[in-house]
Amino acid sequence: MGVKWRKIFGLAVAAAGLGSAISLYGLRPAEAVQIDWTQWRLMEPDGAQYDEGKRLSSRRSPYFYRTDDDWLGFADIATGTTSRHSKHPRSELRELNGQGKRACWMPEGQHTLTCCLRVRQADSRNVVIGQVYNMTDGIPIITLGYTPENKLGGNLRVLYETERGHGHSTPLAVPIALGEPFFYQLREEDGELQVRINGEVVYEHEVTVPDKVFYFKCGNYDQSAVAGEMSDKVLSRVEFQSIAVAHPEGSVMGR
Repeated sequence: MGVKWRKIFGLAVAAAGLGSAISLYGLRPAEAVQIDWTQWRLMEPDGAQYDEGKRLSSRRSPYFYRTDDDWLGFADIATGTTSRHSKHPRSELRELNGQGKRACWMPEGQHTLTCCLRVRQADSRNVVIGQVYNMTDGIPIITLGYTPENKLGGNLRVLYETERGHGHSTPLAVPIALGEPFFYQLREEDGELQVRINGEVVYEHEVTVPDKVFYFKCGNYDQSAVAGEMSDKVLSRVEFQSIAVAHPEGSVMGR
């Protein structure tokens, strides 16, 4: 039998391993990773950055690769180059406005990042796979991380942060095995933040810093990786089959 594909949040993904909580919206095969390349800029653990102006869609490296089944892979290493506001190297996408400029948006209306992915390797305590980032203050307001099994028997956690170093971490009772495909959605709607896993709401929080601008990030931002000379040791691998953002028309600014 061929692989069946379920359409969740308007995207197609392999049905195996997603659980009964997902509603079915039709079936179709997915031929390749689903992503609008003009909406993203990649940063790799050596500090190099690529967007579609630098042919991101054809980029291949040890940190940004395609799997045999054509998923998009992100590998992070033990030591490498960090960005200005971070202590950790990364292999991660940052949202753009579709015209090569850094995207940002106010919290009015509905803004979503929806991804289908699998965590292939996680040798560290927390691999961040998605963020809503507070561009005004230079910190994430929400991060979604993959972890070893937590006290609730799950493998995901959410960190809500309004000041650097002063966040509140919430473990989620959602078990996700290594290699298991799943969906997440990060949603901000009129000042309310929401995390959905496989279509189910698992976390909600009011935006307590409303007079800011935000953007999305996704990929592999391993919190055990540190600044230093480039390492050959891979700590984690995260692979995506689909990445999609949605915003109210005209709401995304470019800087």
